[in-house]
Order: sequence, then structure tokens, then C-alpha cells
Amino acid sequence: MKYKDKVIGNYTGGPVKVDGHSSKVYDLPCTATLGKDVSLMELFALVNNKNLEGYTTDISAKIRLKGGIGKTLKFKDVPLNKLLDKVKSD
Repeated sequence: MKYKDKVIGNYTGGPVKVDGHSSKVYDLPCTATLGKDVSLMELFALVNNKNLEGYTTDISAKIRLKGGIGKTLKFKDVPLNKLLDKVKSD
């Protein structure tokens, strides 16, 4: 995750099994690490802001079918406010 091109931290999640032909919400277990140039106090100040303008994230997801065929989807610099607006509207 970045704030105005400064790396705040990294997160990793998965794996998750998804039922075919379904429209469910799944919990994704995640692990997060703080960026090396970000202090804990700075993180609290950024989180307290509550305005997601300027926050972006890169997303990479590996999709694999039962037969073993897979594909990796990658999205770079996705604005967090747009991503969360999408989640709220679904």
C-alpha cells in the first residue's frame, strides 16, 4: 500500500477456496508488514485522517481452476477510495 508514492506497508493474503457459480463474501486471512521508512506514529496519523485520497495499492491474485489451469491477475496503483466504494456498493 502506498500514500502519495511512499510505501506504507505490504500485505499478503490467501489462499481461499471459492465455490463455483456463487456470489458469496469470503474472509481473506492477511498478514501485513509496515514499510521500512514508516514509523508506527506516522501510520496512526495516516489512519486517523480517514480520507483515503492519495492511497493506492497493487493487487496480484492467482486464480486456479480445479483442473490446475491458472492465471495471475495484476492491478497496479488502484486508488483505495475507488476500491472501497466498489465494495460498499456491491
